[in-house]
Amino acid sequence: MSEEQRVGEVIEASTTDFVAQCYELYQSPPLGSLVKTRDLGVELYGIVYNATTTSFEPGRRPIARGKDETTEEGIYQASPQLLKLLKSEFSSLVVGHRQGDKLYHYLPPKPARIHGFVYL
Repeated sequence: MSEEQRVGEVIEASTTDFVAQCYELYQSPPLGSLVKTRDLGVELYGIVYNATTTSFEPGRRPIARGKDETTEEGIYQASPQLLKLLKSEFSSLVVGHRQGDKLYHYLPPKPARIHGFVYL
């Protein structure tokens, strides 16, 4: 991980996993990717195990809009607000952490920080 690419932000965390919201719609890291987040002097490492794209509004599902469109891109061109009404998220299983120069292959002392940046 020499070149870090910021892919999202932690929005939910526990000692065993964390959920991050992607900055760009449909831009979740591939399943199985190693990601990391930081909390002061600790780096937490996780493996991406799930990805979702849903509505921002709980209980409100997206509806089909492509009946009169010839391409999927046409749907987003005809309704550009969709990019602001949907979100992509991914879940990562915490597999270790680093404190200083030491790498530990077990759970960190506390969960990831909410709003912590997530890097690929």
